[in-house]
Amino acid sequence: LILLKKRMDAILEKSFENDTHFKMASKSSFEEFLNANANRSTEYVAKYLDTYLNSDYLKKVNNKTEEEIKQIIDNSMPLFKFILNKDIFEAFYLRRLCKRLLFHKIVSSDCEKYLLGKLRDECGPNYTRKAEAMFQDIIITEEISKGFADHVAKAEIVTPIQFTLAVLTLGSWPFESFVPLPVPKDIDMMQKCFEKFYEKANPKQKLQWSIHYSSATLLGKLDKEYIIEASGLQALILLVFNEKDMVVFSALSGLLGISLGSKAANKKQVNDTLEGAVYALLKSKLLVKDGKEKSFSNEDKLELNKAFTSKLKKVVVTRMNKKEKEEESKETEEKVMEERKYEVDAAIMKIMKGRKKCAHHDLLDALKSQLKFQFQPPAIKKRIEGLIERDYLKREEKNPNVY
Repeated sequence: LILLKKRMDAILEKSFENDTHFKMASKSSFEEFLNANANRSTEYVAKYLDTYLNSDYLKKVNNKTEEEIKQIIDNSMPLFKFILNKDIFEAFYLRRLCKRLLFHKIVSSDCEKYLLGKLRDECGPNYTRKAEAMFQDIIITEEISKGFADHVAKAEIVTPIQFTLAVLTLGSWPFESFVPLPVPKDIDMMQKCFEKFYEKANPKQKLQWSIHYSSATLLGKLDKEYIIEASGLQALILLVFNEKDMVVFSALSGLLGISLGSKAANKKQVNDTLEGAVYALLKSKLLVKDGKEKSFSNEDKLELNKAFTSKLKKVVVTRMNKKEKEEESKETEEKVMEERKYEVDAAIMKIMKGRKKCAHHDLLDALKSQLKFQFQPPAIKKRIEGLIERDYLKREEKNPNVY
C-alpha cells in the first residue's frame, strides 16, 4: 500500500501536475478501500510499525538504521491519515508499545518519540497522552529501582533472586482484569520488601502486583543445564514440576494456588489462560502430554520432558500462540467498541452544553469533528435515546428532531 501510494503520487505529479480534482479522487479512493474493512486495515498498520520498532523483528528486516526507521514512519503516516477509526489504531498501538517497553524490546527511543510526535501532530495531544504517560512511568521506574537497590544494599538484605520491577499507572496502560496468581516464596519476599520501601515514600498509593506481563529466567537441569526464558505464568507452571513428576491439567490451577471462584466465566478465563501457557511449553518441547498436542481436556496428563535436548544453551518459550493473538485482537476491538459508547455520550453532552438547543442533523455534523472514529447515524441515535431516558436530554415538544 505504501508503494502504491508513492506510485499514485508520482503519477499525479508527473502526468497531472498535482491537479486538485485528481488528488481528491486519489484520496477518496484510498480512504474507501482502507476503511472498507477498517478494523483489519488499522490493526495491520499498527503491526507494520511494530515490526520496525520491536527488536524481536528487527533482524528479520535487515537491521534498519534510525534514519531508515524514521523514513518508514513517514511513509506510513499517509495510510494512518486515511484511516477513520483512529481509536482502533490507538488501542493496538498502545498494546504493542506496552510489550516493547515492559519486555525491553525498544529499538530506538528517538524513533519512538518521532512516531509519537507524528501522531500528536495529526490527532492532537490528547491522542498520545497515554503513550507519553507510559514512557514517563518507565523513566520513574528507573529512579525507583535505583533507590530500592540502594536501600537493599544499605539494609544488607539478602536477595535470593535477581528481581526487577516496573511501577505503572493503572489508567495509562492497556491492562485487562487478570487472574490473581500466587508467587513462589522468594518472589513473595522481594515483593513485600519492595512494598515496605515504596509505601514509606508513597503512603497514599496502593500497589497491585501482576505477573501477567512479566518475564522469568530459569535454570533448567535436563540432559544438561539450560537457561530458559519464559513468561511469568509459564515459569510458575515449570516450577510445579520441581515437586511433581506428572500433573493432570485439571489440577494445575489448584497446584498454582489460583482461586477459580464460583462464576463459570472466571473458570473459563483461568482455563484459557492456562491452556495458552501450557500449549507454548508443549510446543517448545519442555513439557509433553498424552494425546494430541493441540487439543486439551481436563484429564490430560502433563510431564516434564526429561529427554529434552537443544543445541542452544538458551531456550526461549513463545509467549503467545496464534489463537491467543486472535483472541487478543478480538478483545482489543470489543474494548474499543465499549469505550466508544462513553465517548459518544460525553461528546453529545459537551456539544449540547455549549449550544443548549440543537437539531439532530446539526448534532451529527458537530460529532464528526469531535469523535476520532467513523460512526453510523443509527448508533448515535441509540446513544441519544439513552441520554433522553436518563434525563440528560429532552426533545422539543413541537419538533422531536430538536434536542
